[in-house]
Parts: sequence; C-alpha cells; structure tokens
Amino acid sequence: MFLLSFFAATLAWASECGAIRTEWLDCAKTRDCVIISDPCGWPKSATNKKFSAEAQKVNRCLAAALSCPAWDEKRDGRWVASCVKGSCSAVGAPGTPQGDCEKSGGRWEGSISGRGRLTGCNMPTSDRGKPCARGEDCESVCLNDGTCFGWQLYKGCALFKGHRQSICLE
Repeated sequence: MFLLSFFAATLAWASECGAIRTEWLDCAKTRDCVIISDPCGWPKSATNKKFSAEAQKVNRCLAAALSCPAWDEKRDGRWVASCVKGSCSAVGAPGTPQGDCEKSGGRWEGSISGRGRLTGCNMPTSDRGKPCARGEDCESVCLNDGTCFGWQLYKGCALFKGHRQSICLE
C-alpha cells in the first residue's frame, strides 16, 4: 500500500512539473544547444539555448520527486551539447573515453558492464557488408545473412572466429 501511495504521489508531482517539450530540443547548429542539469542535477542533458531556463525549471521540479545518486564528476565525465540530426544532445567531451571514441569515428557503448551490455568504444570495420562464409572472413563476425558486420563489437547470433556454427551472444 505504501509503495502504491508513493508511486501515485510521484506521478502527481511529476504532472505538476510539466515535461521537456520536443521543440525545446530542436536545433539547426551545435551553437543552438547548451548543457543543462538533468532532474538529478547531473550536468548531462542538453536543450536549445532559447528554452534552457524552462527546461531547467522542469528538471529542478522533477528532482524533488526522485531519489537520485549524488553527482560525481570523476564518474560522470564531461559533457558537451551538440546538434545531432536536428535535436540537441549531450555527448562526451574530447578528453573523456566517450568523447575520444566518437571523435575517432567510434560508437560509445557505455562504461557499465554486465550481461547483455556492450561496453567501451565500438569502432567500425572496413569490411562491412562484404560476403563471408565463416568468422575468419571478417574483422568482426560473419552475420547469418552471409555478410560481415560493420562494427567490431557484436551482440546477437553470428559466425564467430574459430566456430563452425552460428553462436548467439546476449
């Protein structure tokens, strides 16, 4: 009963706060975007500069209803605002693992390890889409459709090097 009451109170509080509106994220260039604090106070959200005050107000209001971990700059790293496909996004700054990965053409898969998660910097392969019959034919893995996967790290079913049949990794 307590949990149900707490959940209902949290929903009511959140509805009073409002929400980040989609137009607050719209951008044409990176200079349109700015980093703001997320609802937990971590400096890792981004919004259009024109709406930063409103977005920050919503996040501060939501923070009162959340149980958030304390911000730890060493763990969190640095973030920069960027306009990605017309939407303001927070991305890792150069000098951080995520920022260095993205700067060199990789895709950041995160730093939290565990079952079902890829971690670290996932770099593209040079043989993406090349026909293959076994794992050794590719830099990464040979997909079940007979083509090489385009990234070094892979999760799913494929022909991995040293195996004669398809193996599935969660």
